[in-house]
Amino acid sequence: MCGIALCAFADSGRAEDRVEQGRIAFVAFVGENWNLFELDMASRKPVQLTATGIDELTPALSPDGSQVAYANSHGELWLADLPPGKTERLPLPAGQYAAPVWSPDGKSLLYVAYDLSEKEENAEIRRYSLETGKIEPVVMQRGVQDSPALSPQGSSLAYSSTTTITVPGMGTSLLRQLWLVSLVDGTARTPLPTRGEDTEPAWSPDGKHIVFSSNRSGRTDLWLIRADGSGLRRLTDTPEAEMHPAWSPDGKRVLYVAVKQGRMDLELVDVGTGQVEELRPFGEKWVGIRDPHWR
Repeated sequence: MCGIALCAFADSGRAEDRVEQGRIAFVAFVGENWNLFELDMASRKPVQLTATGIDELTPALSPDGSQVAYANSHGELWLADLPPGKTERLPLPAGQYAAPVWSPDGKSLLYVAYDLSEKEENAEIRRYSLETGKIEPVVMQRGVQDSPALSPQGSSLAYSSTTTITVPGMGTSLLRQLWLVSLVDGTARTPLPTRGEDTEPAWSPDGKHIVFSSNRSGRTDLWLIRADGSGLRRLTDTPEAEMHPAWSPDGKRVLYVAVKQGRMDLELVDVGTGQVEELRPFGEKWVGIRDPHWR
């Protein structure tokens, strides 16, 4: 018998009988750098989208599936057409940018903008209109704000905020907390207290839950909370590290990066049963994979 929290997600179908939905964008270390790939979950065959000689990072599929936004190691943001075709760099001012996120209507992108100096590192979250080219701040907060995630309705923003805390004579530590901001009335709150690192939030397709990566247990696992911050539950519990979570389109499974003996690969966990499945896009050939996004 499953508990109340598990039964709410229970799936009557077996994993081997499941017909997967949607597509996954991810980056894989092929050749000498991280390249952008797409994986159709029905066929499970990867298609390489970029081969630029520099690292591609943090891809995000557009709501209509026609494009993928991504960052690169030069701090630029790019768009690539799907099926593979034209690519174009977003005309942002010179700077360092990362982690693009689509608005639900596909008309704008949220992203992280870094402000780097010799003394400190800060980052804020901004919005870029694909229709007008207008840039506006969304979250301005001291420290580094990263891993932005918009709710399915676009009314709430989850992100991770990193603050450096220095106590003279006792050293320096980092505090990484989840924040939730209403984009309707501007209210902000931290749903969970932590002494460790909570990061990489991802909203469930129905907007009722958030999955995130955290070392609050002493290991880096995936955790689940309701949108109001209640119902904290560990989703994975292994000696390895689990990170970069992404929900399946039906909200029944979570895709993530599992780090085992220094190797990064993709796994799936059933939110209701806890059953784990390896997802090996390249078959028996080991290829490092990170930053999955499933739509």
